[in-house]
Amino acid sequence: MASALHSQNLTLDAALNTMIHGLAMFDRDLKLAVSNAPHQALYGLPETLALPGTPITAIGRFLVERQVVRAEQLRDLREALVEIQRTQQTTSREIQTQAGRILVVTFAPAAEGGVLMSTEDATSRKATEARIEQMARFDELTGLANRFEYNSNIAEAFGRMERTGEPFALLYVDLDGFKQINDNLGHDLGDRVLVETANRLRGAVRGSDLLARFGGDEFLLILPAANHATVTIIAQRMIDAMSKAFRLDNKTVYVTASIGIAMAPHDGAMPADLLRHADTALYKAKAAGRNTLMFFNPAMAEEMLERHEIEVDLRKACEDGTLELYYQPILDLRTGEIVSREALMRWQHPTRGMVSAGLFIPVAEQSGLIAAIGDWAIRQACKDAASWESHVGVSVNVSPLQFREPRRIVETVKDALIASGLNSRRLTLEVTESLLIEDNKTTLGVIDELRTLGVTFALDDFGTGYSSLAYLSTYPFAQVKIDQSFTRTVHSSEASKAIIEAVCQLARRLSMNVVVEGIETEQQRIAVQLLGAQRAQGYLFGRPEPLANFLPRKDRNVA
Repeated sequence: MASALHSQNLTLDAALNTMIHGLAMFDRDLKLAVSNAPHQALYGLPETLALPGTPITAIGRFLVERQVVRAEQLRDLREALVEIQRTQQTTSREIQTQAGRILVVTFAPAAEGGVLMSTEDATSRKATEARIEQMARFDELTGLANRFEYNSNIAEAFGRMERTGEPFALLYVDLDGFKQINDNLGHDLGDRVLVETANRLRGAVRGSDLLARFGGDEFLLILPAANHATVTIIAQRMIDAMSKAFRLDNKTVYVTASIGIAMAPHDGAMPADLLRHADTALYKAKAAGRNTLMFFNPAMAEEMLERHEIEVDLRKACEDGTLELYYQPILDLRTGEIVSREALMRWQHPTRGMVSAGLFIPVAEQSGLIAAIGDWAIRQACKDAASWESHVGVSVNVSPLQFREPRRIVETVKDALIASGLNSRRLTLEVTESLLIEDNKTTLGVIDELRTLGVTFALDDFGTGYSSLAYLSTYPFAQVKIDQSFTRTVHSSEASKAIIEAVCQLARRLSMNVVVEGIETEQQRIAVQLLGAQRAQGYLFGRPEPLANFLPRKDRNVA
């Protein structure tokens, strides 16, 4: 019997001391009955305090004196002991030791009024849980609140507004030109820009404001208790913070911010409505030139609804093939002969009538349709021009967005020339100054590759936008087109005359042709010709017309 009892004691001792958690049992007088090695290790108890019969008060006094736990934590544990003996219900407490470990202490009733004390070292588990919660609520790259956390906070903001009447604002922030950084410099550098952006935006807002990364280069800011003036100040601070150059390694990049603002409850009584209206205001800020802020107003929503309807109908028009090309002649002022025709896109809408490109091309660019529409325009223009007199060329406008897919536009032009049989020297691609600002390297690469095929390039609408004469010497243009705004004032403005004359002189020295747009009267024609223009375009020489209107009669049925 003695041998069996000894064996049982050894087994019990082994079981107790190989447990992961600390275990101690106290009798009804709260004196130690038994404890295991993990219990002693977790609390740093000496052997003398692990002996049966040791009062729990002595253990507590040791823990406080050795600064394992604080006095208030010890009082909390004592209250738990009193509670367990009174209610006979299991209870737990969580304490953090002075060394930083997190202990979860569970008290359970034992036989004859005793108490069983189990202690888990939850430091690693809690750290893992905290990390999981951090990942669930905050963006890993920037450390800002993520979409989930934003959704929680915007719901709280609406709840607080219902209880207290406190208004708040939602700011939708989007970076201008960030895609070019990712495309040209790589995503690693792009990520560093996002991290620095988060730091700059944090510094521009208040401690009570919630700043979240909504995805990509989009950020949301909830401003509680904010009026129109306060929102304007904070939004402008964010724009100013982003206006400084980003210096990363040996590269300097510039990224600005556009901000759309919606105020609750005036601009939305639900989170989705407020977000949609802030996004609408952001769209208007982008359209207004970027690097600016814009407050939502109801007229914007109506405009966005119309834009959406146009987009839906435009997609259908692309599928149905109902877009058309009209052509406007470009004349040689010296001979009076047509030397080229500019292809101008038109859309015969079933209810809106004839829709000009000025209305639907921006929608195409913003909706991602421009690449397909642009491809079609190049192919159709080459096909149409192949039926004209061999000395008449064709000009096709190309959107800057088409150059973001350099291989696509190059292959489109090659295929169009091959399929139509058009001599490449008869094709001119017209680009605007906005393309040249975006990305010099990619743009030059595409232009150079197409020029080797014989395709020529023209700078369109010169004199609008940033209008730098340096473009004429930097890029291999064969032609520059002076915007019609100068033509309208050629008789009344010495500045317009001087600009037209200067561009003509420079272009002549660079072996370029100059086309003056918007010629509507004979007096304007004479004026620009005297100033040095070689070519002209405008209603005086012909309005844009469909192909069938100017084909020779024998070719009309074929077309």
